[in-house]
Amino acid sequence: MRILTSEYTKKWTEFEYAVLDLEGTGAQHRENEGIVDIAGVLVKGGAVTHESFNHLLNPEISIPSFISRIHGITDKDVQNKPKLAEVKSGILTFCEGRILVSHNAPVERRVLRFRLPEYEPPIIFDTLKMSRTAYQEEKKHSLDEMIKRLNLESVLSSATDSKRHSAFYDALATAHAFVVLANRLVGKEGVLQDLLKYNIRD
Repeated sequence: MRILTSEYTKKWTEFEYAVLDLEGTGAQHRENEGIVDIAGVLVKGGAVTHESFNHLLNPEISIPSFISRIHGITDKDVQNKPKLAEVKSGILTFCEGRILVSHNAPVERRVLRFRLPEYEPPIIFDTLKMSRTAYQEEKKHSLDEMIKRLNLESVLSSATDSKRHSAFYDALATAHAFVVLANRLVGKEGVLQDLLKYNIRD
């Protein structure tokens, strides 16, 4: 679904955002990187909602041990989990017509282009780019730094038992960060056009 240029003058809060995070088998697999954990959280009306999804997946390729040490997911953890093809339709339905948001979004874009080529988000906002503009005086803009800077720890701990580097925790953190950053950068009355400088979609 495309968003028409005539809609760019609508408030950003009038649009819906699919905030996604995924954990994979590692970039050393290049174009063959598999997804082992994927989650999405809906932002609607300028607020984080309870609508979400989360899937542990069998990537059909081995997860290197050094990657497992990052997200804590091993081959054994996912050997009986569904394959991406089995949950793909639900993911696409969740994302349909919504603007994609991710932290360091080129990573998600690269993997999604290979694993879900039929998914073509109309716009892709990168909260990393947003943070660099909103907090130009700061040198670090990782998701960990953003969680601390925006005081999101208590919000996240009360909302989920998931931990950092799980797809759901990171998607939820990114969703909350996106709302804070958008309000800081353009305000509640800001229009979509004002945020397009943070769009990384080609």
